[in-house]
Amino acid sequence: MREGVGPHVGTTVSQSLSGTVVPGTEITIVVRETNTGDDTLTNVFVDGTGCIIWTPASVASLAPGAFADFTCKFSPTADTNWTATGHGTDSSGAPVPAAGEFTSGNVDTITPATTLTFVSQTPANPVLAGTFYWQATYSGDPPDTPGPVSSVCTSETLVVGPNTPAPHSTPVVQIKDTLTVSGFTANVTGNVLVGLYSDATCTTQIGSNTSFAASLFVGGGSQETSFVTVTSGSYFFKISYAGDGNNTSFSSCAERVDVTITSLP
Repeated sequence: MREGVGPHVGTTVSQSLSGTVVPGTEITIVVRETNTGDDTLTNVFVDGTGCIIWTPASVASLAPGAFADFTCKFSPTADTNWTATGHGTDSSGAPVPAAGEFTSGNVDTITPATTLTFVSQTPANPVLAGTFYWQATYSGDPPDTPGPVSSVCTSETLVVGPNTPAPHSTPVVQIKDTLTVSGFTANVTGNVLVGLYSDATCTTQIGSNTSFAASLFVGGGSQETSFVTVTSGSYFFKISYAGDGNNTSFSSCAERVDVTITSLP
């Protein structure tokens, strides 16, 4: 039987936040260990559940009538019950009695949530300015906050920025040429071919040839050619005739025309 050794008592001093908190809020708990006996205690410490890291880790000595505060911090993500149990060793080396060495508390969390829903729009065309109506809904967090609850449906004038039109053009250039051929005999046969090319050697043709009967040029006759292009650059006409029994053949790539096209971006 141990004589002259009384109990020491642990009590809750404070909890930084009470009621309900948002998940992740830091909570600070302070408990007080008081030596209400008549023997000096050693290795006095607190452990528990819910909040498990207490500071200081221990108190080396606690005289009769003295007290020590222990602090624990944690950030609960859900409703959490916490407990704290005091410990110490008396002068005979035995643990102090467990009576009065337990205290506890709880932290209730809430999970606020709102939902914004579209109710209506006037006018219906979303690209026009008009009056829009908004409503917020909270799902609740029973039993702390009943739900769901909704705000009143309120209107707000919303001005939508006007569209900014961007013009764009793709010009098409028509290249016309008046063609004459001198020296044909009156009884000439065959056709004169005219083609448009993008190079001075007339190897890369644009489109297809235009064909004229050679007899159309007898006596100073002329014909008009017409080609279409969409890009700037230098273009070359190839004029050719295969010849017949009375007229020799020819092929010319000497005629050049330069085209400049400026389009909107």
